[in-house]
Amino acid sequence: MDMKVILTPIIGAAIGYSTNWVAIKMLFRPYSEKRIMGVKVPFTPGLIPKERQRISNNIGEVIEEYLLTDKVIINELLADNNKNNILEFVNKYLYNAEGNININNFIAYGDSNILDKVNKFLADKVMDFLQEDENKQEIIDVIVLAIEKEMRKTSLHQLVNEDIIFDKYREFITSEKLNGVLIDCIDDFISSDKCISELIDEEVLNNIKGTLLYNSGKLIESVEDIFNNSNVKEKIVTLIDETIKLKVGALGAMFVNAESIYETIEEKSKEKLQEKEVQEGINNFISSKIDSITSRPLYEIMPEYTRNELITSLAKYIPDSILKIDISKIIDFNNQDIHSIITSYLDISLKKQMTDVFSSKYNEILNDNKTRQKVCYYTKKVMNNIIDKDIIMTQDKRQSMSEFIIDKYSAFVNTHMTELIEKINLSKIIEEQLNSFDIEMIEDIILSITKNELNAITSLGGLIGFIISLLALI
Repeated sequence: MDMKVILTPIIGAAIGYSTNWVAIKMLFRPYSEKRIMGVKVPFTPGLIPKERQRISNNIGEVIEEYLLTDKVIINELLADNNKNNILEFVNKYLYNAEGNININNFIAYGDSNILDKVNKFLADKVMDFLQEDENKQEIIDVIVLAIEKEMRKTSLHQLVNEDIIFDKYREFITSEKLNGVLIDCIDDFISSDKCISELIDEEVLNNIKGTLLYNSGKLIESVEDIFNNSNVKEKIVTLIDETIKLKVGALGAMFVNAESIYETIEEKSKEKLQEKEVQEGINNFISSKIDSITSRPLYEIMPEYTRNELITSLAKYIPDSILKIDISKIIDFNNQDIHSIITSYLDISLKKQMTDVFSSKYNEILNDNKTRQKVCYYTKKVMNNIIDKDIIMTQDKRQSMSEFIIDKYSAFVNTHMTELIEKINLSKIIEEQLNSFDIEMIEDIILSITKNELNAITSLGGLIGFIISLLALI
């Protein structure tokens, strides 16, 4: 038999077998890049070490997306056996030998100082809670709301005696002290070197001036009434007659009728007074005189003693006028609540005013060491009241507690587990864990799992090489 026929299939089988064996080895070997005289040796490092980061990432994503999905984990956590395991674990530490709940034993399990730690923890949490801006505002709002509620429920007569209020009110209004203050204020206000235009608002002056000018027609009517007055007429006629006699003598006066002259003057004057230009002139005259008077200092138009009398009169008139006001009609002691009375005298809301006050004092109170001592005292007192007594649990109560635990556990898993799994990021954990392994360990793990399969692939390579070589001879 020809040796070529025998050796060719054997060599083909050896090549196929060794090729697959080398290919499998090159998945991992070499572990690092190799260089000869500075030139990188091809196919180094091995495929898996070279693509380790990508492979780890892909494995993590595949496991998270197809194996340990949110649904798979949640379904497993909600399986009846796991619910029972959770319930069994909780009950082990929740109930004492009598089947009751003793919080003291439950909390102190394994640590005799746990109560002090819990008390300090609670006190710290309370202080932290009180110092948070959001909680601070809520607490202040609650306090302000409670105070406002009580103020709205409390009428003025519940706090004060009406007679005392009225007596104090009259005593203050009629006091010498207030009188002195008023005199000083009025004296300063109507200082002798001030003009009327400085004392009275410009708009008021304009209204006064407008009123006078509006009634200028009545002034003209008054002039006409003067001409119609018999006494005035008699005196003017006599004056005209005496003037004529003085100028032209008694003989000349015989030819002139004084009464006729008066009637002519009266007639012409009335006609002139009806002319628009004359009326405008009268208005201008009145306006200029008002401006002249109001622009002059008081000492020019009012003697000092008159000014002093005016000041004294005003200082007395103001309190007397105020006392005539029945304040019971202004302040309803029976129907007005404290809140309404106070807010009526504020420019801003009482709620904002109180909020600002409490806000300014809030941090100061919290930073006081006495406040922390009080918080520690009350947290310890409340905690001791709770934990020192057994909570008696009947069979029904234990059943209800078990249902409550399972319900809360299931609700937590259904509501938060998806979010928790997302935050845990399983693919990242798997990726980081794989990257933390030595490449030799990864090789051992993979080879130990796929040993039989890889041996089969290697043997298959030899078989295929043998068959191909044999076919080549045909």
